[in-house]
Amino acid sequence: MACRERDENFALLLFRNVFASLLKVPVVVFLKAAHLKDLVSKIYVHGEKTMRSVVVLIIAFVAVVSGCSVTGEPTEFGKACDLANDGKTLQVSGVLIPRTSIFCSDRGGRMECPFDLKETVEGQVKITADIAVGSGADTVDQVPKGFKKEDLKVRDNAGNTVTLETDVIKATGKMSIAPAAPGGQGVCMMQVYKIER
Repeated sequence: MACRERDENFALLLFRNVFASLLKVPVVVFLKAAHLKDLVSKIYVHGEKTMRSVVVLIIAFVAVVSGCSVTGEPTEFGKACDLANDGKTLQVSGVLIPRTSIFCSDRGGRMECPFDLKETVEGQVKITADIAVGSGADTVDQVPKGFKKEDLKVRDNAGNTVTLETDVIKATGKMSIAPAAPGGQGVCMMQVYKIER
């Protein structure tokens, strides 16, 4: 099933089963809706197009399709940290490697934890992959204090657990790149939006 079709069906199911009572629209209106646009028109015709229903509709739809709508430019691992890629959304293949110390922080309005993304486990070049903390797809569980490797649960875009240091994944996200200062180290980071197999 195509990503768009799957997410539209999921969004429709979400409204039928969860939001009917919140929007104060009779359940029969939801059961007769075959597609999202049909659902919206039925809500409008029924005279229940309130600000609350519009806001809920927008938030839920964006949340459902966000994972599929993110696309990145496929890029060779060795070229991902080129300064020309700063600010671009790239898709890079590699293996996620846990750090011995992980300090999660709020960056740009979301809590994120850093992992190293390498082309291979033995690779020397790495990209800092900042993954959002959460419990759904494309997230990592909150990292506990004194964690062990087995405590780290990263999920792909299907919600399946990624085996660290083993699974080859395609990470899609926005790059932040800065050249090395004299005697210092450069910066190559990806704010990860999507993790695919």
